[in-house]
Amino acid sequence: MKRRVLMLAYAAGLQLWDCADLSAISEVFNLNFDSAEWALMVGDRRDGNEGVRVVHAAVLLLPSSRSVPQGGKDPFAEMRPLLGILMQSADEDEREHEPRSTFVLYSLRKHQVVKLLPLSGLASTFIPNDLFVVIASILYFFAFSSHPANFGIFRVRLQM
Repeated sequence: MKRRVLMLAYAAGLQLWDCADLSAISEVFNLNFDSAEWALMVGDRRDGNEGVRVVHAAVLLLPSSRSVPQGGKDPFAEMRPLLGILMQSADEDEREHEPRSTFVLYSLRKHQVVKLLPLSGLASTFIPNDLFVVIASILYFFAFSSHPANFGIFRVRLQM
């Protein structure tokens, strides 16, 4: 079943709201970055640590049958639907020395992180389709297959 949803990202989390019926809008998902699960990646905000911030988030499409190896199965099938979350370091001092971004695959079914992909540089957005997810950063384009069995990162340096 497809739903019309509104996705809100803020400093301490991310929410999905079902907007299919405007007279009965309801929250369907609330991810709190202050929880213990996220403490290692985001940092403890109670100590004044800004940790990371969400730059872009989107629900990922099911992988195309063209991206599945012959006779292969989707190892993430039981985890889908997956939410892609692109995060950047929010600490200005850290960004000056070694800017980093992280692409997070999060299971909306199991409510857990499935995979973390650290990326060098500051990434600004990503575009998913049924074959690839392409992530744009200042210096590189990163792409990986939508099917986890082929999950490899390809990096292309931009020429100025």
